[in-house]
Amino acid sequence: KLHPGAVFVDATGRAVLDDFLFETAPRVAGCVSSLGRNDYGGDSPLLVAPELRLQRGAPVSPKADVWAFGCSLYFWVCGNLPNLDRRRIDDLLDLVPTVYDTQVSIAIEFALQRDPKARATAEQLARILQ
Repeated sequence: KLHPGAVFVDATGRAVLDDFLFETAPRVAGCVSSLGRNDYGGDSPLLVAPELRLQRGAPVSPKADVWAFGCSLYFWVCGNLPNLDRRRIDDLLDLVPTVYDTQVSIAIEFALQRDPKARATAEQLARILQ
């Protein structure tokens, strides 16, 4: 499960995907990564793609991962998870700080499309964020 607390920058400056929520052991104090930690604060339904929340047993697709990435990207730049149950995407995009390149807002918009058919692919997001 991808979430904002799962990505860290290592000593060389590379992004590292760390936490898959497999275990409940908290991260060791002062350690920037410990595989299996679960101290993010629990799963948020906001990280779950709408098609999975609305339809129990719906098949998980790569588009659900794109949704989770979009939520995480929004969290990293805005400091909170996007709540598209209560706000429109345009309203959320207005809250993206202007210090970020417009490509960040475009990536968030394409990643957080409610309809998975309209949602970007990982490849498309990579091109947008290059």
